[in-house]
Amino acid sequence: QDIQKNKEIKISSVSEKNELKEEMIKSKFEMKELDSNLKSEKERYSLYTNKVTDTNNHIFSLLTMNSTGRLFLDKEYIWNKINSKLEHLTAETFELNVQLKYLDMDKDFLIENGFTVHPELKEMKEQLFRKGIDSILGVEYLLNSTISKTEKEKMIEANPLLIFSLIFEKGEFNKIKRALEKNKEKLTIPIVLIAKESLDGREPKESIFAIENNSYVYHQFENRLTKQDWDDYQKEISTKIIDLTSKKETIEIDVQRYSQLKDELDNFFTTYNEKSETTFLQNIDMFETEISLLEEKDATTMLKILDIEKIIIQLEDEQKLLDGKLFENTLLLQRLTQFTEKYKTIDSIKLAKTAIDSQIGELNKKHQ
Repeated sequence: QDIQKNKEIKISSVSEKNELKEEMIKSKFEMKELDSNLKSEKERYSLYTNKVTDTNNHIFSLLTMNSTGRLFLDKEYIWNKINSKLEHLTAETFELNVQLKYLDMDKDFLIENGFTVHPELKEMKEQLFRKGIDSILGVEYLLNSTISKTEKEKMIEANPLLIFSLIFEKGEFNKIKRALEKNKEKLTIPIVLIAKESLDGREPKESIFAIENNSYVYHQFENRLTKQDWDDYQKEISTKIIDLTSKKETIEIDVQRYSQLKDELDNFFTTYNEKSETTFLQNIDMFETEISLLEEKDATTMLKILDIEKIIIQLEDEQKLLDGKLFENTLLLQRLTQFTEKYKTIDSIKLAKTAIDSQIGELNKKHQ
């Protein structure tokens, strides 16, 4: 009975031990998955914090504002500041393009018929006409001339001021000056006023439009425009084009930088929100807690397994003792059986001997 009970307890203990080992195996897979999730969440959180730092630094470098800890709170303000800056840069670029366009027109004079009329001259002529003052453009005067096109081109080359001139009747000179005075500072080109009387009947020479007492220049020049003035003006135009182009390139770089920041913020605010950091930290804490609980559970399970293994060893030792006693009892029983059998044989002999003795006695009686 003890042996059977011992066996039943051992079987139950081994079964429980195997079940606990299965739990340990499952726990290892759970632990591996939790470790992976924790690692991924920490990587996402690290990526988030790096982006926050980079974005704050980028904002500070371009907008000179400290958004640390206030990135989501100042979101609208940051957007407005970037958009305002981009609008300003776009307007500045447009203005530079206009200036460059006019400077390029000043630099390149040729059109289909070999000459060009600057739009500022056209506008000036139209203003004078609206005020009742008739004038003719220097280019128009030249094109209406009967000389050949080749000769006209030579004249333009020798007299570049012709394309910037307005020709008028001598009596209108002071009236024209007063009419144009308000526009003087707005001009990007020199406008030469030439009295028609000074040209009539004059033969084309090396400088058919020599600036004399009948002429007046509107622009940043003196009242007289020499060849050196003209050469300097051409250099000034080239220098301005270079400067404005350089400024435009700088602005385009700024536009690119602000646009990149805008794209960066758009991507950041699309990916994250004001709760992202809290969510990351909560998830990390959750995974770490689950791992800690699972480790504690595994430790408890392992202790149970060790306790069961001790019980199994104890049961096996008891089983050996019981088996030894059983063996001894079996030998003793065999001996008793042999002894009993042996005495059974002696008793039979005794009974047989008694019977024989009785028969001999009877026989002796008969013979007597």
